[in-house]
Amino acid sequence: MADINVKQLSKAIKIDLDNLLAQMKAAGLSHKSEKDIVSTEDKKVLLKFIKDSKKDSKKTISLSTSPQKKQNQTYLSQELILQIKKKSQM
Repeated sequence: MADINVKQLSKAIKIDLDNLLAQMKAAGLSHKSEKDIVSTEDKKVLLKFIKDSKKDSKKTISLSTSPQKKQNQTYLSQELILQIKKKSQM
């Protein structure tokens, strides 16, 4: 695959240009402009960084119940609340 610039890469992978530049900076790449050329090696470094960052993020599930009174107040029901929290490590 031929070398392309950052703007073309953002369109190809359907990601916001500013977000891509931020990810490239976090991966240790020196790209600062949409016109900077992205080599095949840069793409490999970026892909490895994104895969590693997804491995590091863990999802936790917490369950809680809350009693809820109905209108006639003779029946009690419990509502199950499910929250999925994503831990990110920086």
